[in-house]
Amino acid sequence: MSEYQYYEWQAVDRLLTESEQEAVGKLSSHIEVSASRAVVTYSYGDFKHDPRAVLARFFDAHLYLANWGSRRLMFRFPSGLVSRDAVEPYCIPDRITFKTVCGHDVLDMDLSEEEGGGWIEGERSLSGLLALREYLVQGDCRALYIAWLKAMSVQDGGYLPQRRKSCAPPPVPAGLKRLSPALSRLVKQFDVPESLVEAAAELSPDLAESVETDFRPLVAQLPREVCEEFLCRFVRSDLSAGPELKRTLRALAVRPPAVLGPSPAFEALVKCAAVLEAERKERRRQEALKKHEAEMRALADREEEVWRQVREQVDIKKTHGYEEAIRLLKKLSQLAEHRKTRAAFRQRVADLCERYHRLTGFKSRVKQAGLAK
Repeated sequence: MSEYQYYEWQAVDRLLTESEQEAVGKLSSHIEVSASRAVVTYSYGDFKHDPRAVLARFFDAHLYLANWGSRRLMFRFPSGLVSRDAVEPYCIPDRITFKTVCGHDVLDMDLSEEEGGGWIEGERSLSGLLALREYLVQGDCRALYIAWLKAMSVQDGGYLPQRRKSCAPPPVPAGLKRLSPALSRLVKQFDVPESLVEAAAELSPDLAESVETDFRPLVAQLPREVCEEFLCRFVRSDLSAGPELKRTLRALAVRPPAVLGPSPAFEALVKCAAVLEAERKERRRQEALKKHEAEMRALADREEEVWRQVREQVDIKKTHGYEEAIRLLKKLSQLAEHRKTRAAFRQRVADLCERYHRLTGFKSRVKQAGLAK
């Protein structure tokens, strides 16, 4: 399998200046840069700089994917905007960290696996995850809990038992029963076991309805010189002024305490997930059985018509006709298995081969498919 690495950064709160874009462009000869985004991919070699340092200096979000199992998502926040007390219960050394870098708070979720790999789709992947950053600003820790579930599942040598023993379980956040598109994408993109998320969701309180923030009383708290500075930036068409003002006002708002569920041990979630997974498999088996029975009933109603179609396809005396005839015979074989009339089916196949005894191409395909006596 060829090597593939995907790095993407995006700016959310502001656009990069021309000088900043120029600086980012010098980081790699492979990099594509705009005022809001930078992407670099490698089929060999590596990015020579620290992605977290690049994030802290220029951007607000970063995603790294590699086809050998690496998955890493980072968000940058203005210092103090996201409550450290709310984030730290979900932190795991070397996996989920919340540190101050270059004057900003950086949440780093490294959910890489040693034995991952396979096809990955990197292009524009970060855009579908950006909403998670806003959730965290609003005190919604569902993304953190989902990342914690993944981190506690990752097999990385002898560290997993120690991690499970030393990391106290965090509280289950509200709202896991109904995941937003961004949260669902996080589960899928980072291969988080769905049964674990479902197990935690059974303990998750309902998410309170979001209330639109009333910014008027918050604006009244700003010093006059701050208001004037923002007005001047708006007049100058500074695109970063709006998001920055909203962020400043939200920092002044008194947020109600987050609704949290219990803090179940990871082992308890694993046991619950195993039960849920077994139930899911049984449902799928029952659904597949019902579908198969319906298909067999429909096929039984037109059995003789299908036998006629088989003969018509063989009469074409071409490769594509033989292949279509074999496909139809396999369907009829399933019907015979379902009705326990295997002997009668094989006799009809034998009669068919006798009828077309000169067509060696057809007869050899019948034998290869295991349809003959």
